[in-house]
Formats: sequence, structure tokens, C-alpha cells
Amino acid sequence: MCRVLLAFLSALSPVYASAREPGQYRVATFNLFHDFPYYSHIEERLDLVVPAVSSHDIDVLAVQEGSETLAFDNSVEQLARRLGYSHAYFRLEGMDSIYFFNGLGIISRFPIVDTELYQFQAQASELEKRSAARAVIRSADHSFSVYVAHLSGESRELNLAQAQELIRFVERSRGNRPAVLMGDLNAQPDWSSIRLLKREGFIDADETAQGRDRPTCCVCIFPEHKNPRDSCPGPDDSLKDKIDYVFLGPHPAGRAAVLSSSLILDRAIRTGDVELRASDHLGVMALLKLF
Repeated sequence: MCRVLLAFLSALSPVYASAREPGQYRVATFNLFHDFPYYSHIEERLDLVVPAVSSHDIDVLAVQEGSETLAFDNSVEQLARRLGYSHAYFRLEGMDSIYFFNGLGIISRFPIVDTELYQFQAQASELEKRSAARAVIRSADHSFSVYVAHLSGESRELNLAQAQELIRFVERSRGNRPAVLMGDLNAQPDWSSIRLLKREGFIDADETAQGRDRPTCCVCIFPEHKNPRDSCPGPDDSLKDKIDYVFLGPHPAGRAAVLSSSLILDRAIRTGDVELRASDHLGVMALLKLF
């Protein structure tokens, strides 16, 4: 059964946004890569995420593959606590017998005042619980809805069906607020699901800012864990799939704009005797303007 955990975590010291023009927000999406059933270097990899979020001054981070394990508790809660941010964690599928659960998370510098989890009707199997979640973020100047989603890559048809449900979920729950949709959509830009999102008015922040599509996945960071039959891309230049997105939701004219976009957590860093990447995905970050 799906469970939603909402926590407002206080920092040891207050968290302040850097000087920006009013209405500017920096948001990002990142797949944390739980690496089930090995859970390799989860704590060390979070050690790479925390300074990246801080140095880039990210206001809202949407994460996929948050994990709960006996070895490391809850990665979303740990990340939020170390940042001093509020968070909402949405538990999806898992196994009580070995205490492993996979979930979505929204981590915010600003208060989270409402949440909702939506499980797609279209699924690859009864064991899978692909979902989307919403959090209403309230800053001093704006109230806006942030959505995080992790769609299935099992087939283009299933991916499209989930994207259709995702669009309806956003339309039903956003109200009059600006909306930002982020996540691992497991779909290339030429897939029908991404084309549908764009036809419905969702703006791909990275494509808009850069004028081109840039790959975000996937690097084989622990090749010993891969099935030998699977492809195992190597260094950075082997990235070939764009499946991680920041979308600005449909708005009345003049309500919002994309100012810039960057790829983050895009290189390995040596920690002790090990050279690690934070995930097999890159993060996507965008600076947005809400009016």
C-alpha cells in the first residue's frame, strides 16, 4: 500500500536563498539510483548530492528512486535533513520481508503546504507502482505546484498511457497555481509521450534554454552489478538518452518563463579510495521566473 510521509525539517541554522530577482526559482530533478539489491555507496553518493544542491542554490529538488533500507534508513529524509530543507516522501513499491522500499521525493527550501500521490492505472505488472506526486510550495511571493514522476520504460505504449494519466493528474490538481513537472520520464524527446506533453503546453526547460536536446542517461557506475546481457555504457561521452526532464507547466500568457538550464552531477568525484558518480543519471536544473 502506498504511503505518504510529509516532514517539515528544521535546520540547525536557517536556509536562505541567494540574491535573485523576485519570482526566480531554481529547480532540479535527479534520479538517486537505489541500486537494488546492492545499495552500493548510497551514503557516499548522497555526500555528492548535498554540496551540489547547496552550491547551485537549488530551491526545489525532485528525486526518483528514493530508497528505504535496513542499511541506510530513508535516502530522501536523509538528504532533506542534511540540507535543512522541508520534504515530502512518497513510498511506492517494496518488500517488507527484506525492508526495501522505493519512492519519490520533493525536497524544498520553502514550506510544503499540501501533497498528493497518484498511482497510474497503466502498469507493467501488479508488482510495479509507477506514480506521480504533487507538492504545493509556498514562498514569500508565490504558491506553486511541483510534480515529480517516474514513468515506465517498458514500452512506448505503456509510457504514453502513463503520460496521458500524468497530464490529467496535473490538470485536475494544479488549480490556478503555476506548475512545474520534473522527473525520470523514461522517454526520448521523439517518443509520443514527450510530444504529447509539448502539445499540451508543457515547456521543456533544457531544450528551451539550450536550443537542443542533451542526454542525461545512463552511465554504468557499478558494472559488476549489471546483467552481462545488458549494455553497459562507459564514460561521460557515452551518454545517449535524454529521459530526465524539467517541464514548465501550461500557464496563461506571461505567468512563467524559463531563464536558463544546466546539467548537474555530471562527473565522477574521488572520495577516499573510490571514484564515484552520484547516480547513473545526470541531474537537470532550471532557473524559472514566475510572475
